[in-house]
Amino acid sequence: MQNTYVAPGPGGWEKETTHMSGVVPAFVMERFPGSLGRGFQEGGVKYGLPLHHLEMRSVNGIIYQRQVMVGEPENPKGPPPAVIFYLLSRLHPEMRRRNKAWFNSIENRQWEKDLEDWDVNYKPDSIRRNLALAEVDVAALSDAEFNDHLRACSENLGEMFYRHHRYTVSCMLPTGRAIAIATASGDVTAAEVIALLRGSTPVSAGAFAEEMSPLVNAITASGASAESLEGIADDDFCDHLRGLGASVAAALDRYLLFAGVSIVSGYTILEKTLREMPGLLKSRILDALRRAGEDTKKVNVEEVEAMIAAVRAKVPEQRRSEFDSWLAVARQINRLRDERGVYNDSWANGISRIAVLEAGRRLVARGILADAELALDASAQELIDMMSNRNVECAGELAARRDHRLNTRLEDAPAWLGNPPGGPPPLDLMPAGLRQATETVLAALSNVFDDEEVEEVDTESDAILTLKGLPVSPGSFEGTARVIGGPDDFHRIQQGDVLVTRNTSASFNVVLPKLGGLITDRGGLLSHAAIVSREYGIPGVVSTKRATLDIPDGSRVRIDGSAGTVSVLS
Repeated sequence: MQNTYVAPGPGGWEKETTHMSGVVPAFVMERFPGSLGRGFQEGGVKYGLPLHHLEMRSVNGIIYQRQVMVGEPENPKGPPPAVIFYLLSRLHPEMRRRNKAWFNSIENRQWEKDLEDWDVNYKPDSIRRNLALAEVDVAALSDAEFNDHLRACSENLGEMFYRHHRYTVSCMLPTGRAIAIATASGDVTAAEVIALLRGSTPVSAGAFAEEMSPLVNAITASGASAESLEGIADDDFCDHLRGLGASVAAALDRYLLFAGVSIVSGYTILEKTLREMPGLLKSRILDALRRAGEDTKKVNVEEVEAMIAAVRAKVPEQRRSEFDSWLAVARQINRLRDERGVYNDSWANGISRIAVLEAGRRLVARGILADAELALDASAQELIDMMSNRNVECAGELAARRDHRLNTRLEDAPAWLGNPPGGPPPLDLMPAGLRQATETVLAALSNVFDDEEVEEVDTESDAILTLKGLPVSPGSFEGTARVIGGPDDFHRIQQGDVLVTRNTSASFNVVLPKLGGLITDRGGLLSHAAIVSREYGIPGVVSTKRATLDIPDGSRVRIDGSAGTVSVLS
């Protein structure tokens, strides 16, 4: 049955493609929209954005969002006339407060306070909260205790979504400001500015490195090596490591409480945890062992400094000092972008997934569910009710929900519902603070997201097909295309392959040292794929839209990360 898409409310609604890749399960939908909106709204108030909040609704399980401006009526028919907007932006009390907030945030260097708040308060507390739940042996809990744990996991997931997006404006704004300043003259592109962030986000090259290091040290001290462990079967790998001694076992168990219970891709409980993928877990540990003692810094500092000097020379002289200041801030805070996901929601999603699957196993044992994984399509309250022998008829709906989820593609949903998009607010009609805040955030967000358009290019003379995308990491490379759906396919990647995938997440870091190039369907200049290709210094092209559909697995391809083209040669 074909889905019908109708706007979920007044106004215009845009399909959310940055976080979710399909139908969002009920367990996550209970928490994600409200938590994201609350976090983003707090940032908007601090930094003076005229955006009041983001409203999110589900249509056939696909999330659509509406941006609600300060002073916007409940049922807007479109942007207000210019004169009304001009007066609104100057006379509305909240608009006046937001205009002042922008200048206050600059004067008080609010981003530094936010980074310190993350490092001193929120990051340690997120580790404490997630670790406490990760340490619970769910199989040993009574049903009553388990229901309490399941409820705690759901609440924690909502809190971690909030904490992730609490810092969205903080960590994006300095980059956006540097882009806005440098590109104002037309001589510098956003891609050139973003390339200058290379080397500023170590976590993007390896999550939970602090927990991996003691494990590597313990394995090395035991006399084992990557070479001696290579032949151990994936399913036996962890037991073999524990047999190397108490110190190795303790370090492994500690690592598994962090990385092992985190999801390895995506933003929902539908994604597997690392401990569910023994082959990937083994690869991560062996890769860390091989790199032990090496200079793990992927970035040539002199090269980055030369790139900065080249871009700076093209910035108008009267704005160079301003550009220098914002670029320094952008490089300082850039690590917060990926740290938010690693220590907040990726971890919390994995912890929730473990609990949900345990609920499924218990409900199968009672004869309520036929398959434990059906629990992944239930809400937290539905699982608790079924565990308490209430609302057991809900079990009959879960198979239909799963079928709907598996057969509903994000690509088939309309990009927009309701009123047609009206474009960004007119910057020239805004007072100075609102104008600078808006152009700054637009500069950043427009480079995180991609668009729905596919750019046509002429096929090169020696190519069967040429695709165009966004150039995110310079250089060219020819190699074998390896079309990868996700971490389950990582075993097929060989040294020197060109990875072709829909989008990437932190889990892909384990295969990056093998790659000669990286190509994605989705993403912008500030997407994860763009960041890691720059950090690892391999050519990268994102937002091709059709690479995974049009590039045959195993074909010979040429990637040009400077021009943003991908050519299929054979």
